[in-house]
Amino acid sequence: MGSPELVRAMLEGDWSVIVGSFFPEFELGRHVLPVFTPPEHWLRFRSFDWGSARPFAVGWWAQVPEDGKWPKGALIKYREW
Repeated sequence: MGSPELVRAMLEGDWSVIVGSFFPEFELGRHVLPVFTPPEHWLRFRSFDWGSARPFAVGWWAQVPEDGKWPKGALIKYREW
């Protein structure tokens, strides 16, 4: 039938697939968290991109310390504009 992504879309009804995506292993259920506010003691920072095709993007990030739920040092993007 074609690429694994097209097979998932046509046979499994997963229309969130993107053929040729940079991260083909991306899964909404695994890589997207519900609304989340990091604890105050976590390191937080922002990133900014002026953009070219669109106006801009701002991301609010938190770095996971040793807390057991996620890997130490993982970055969680908890807000986006």
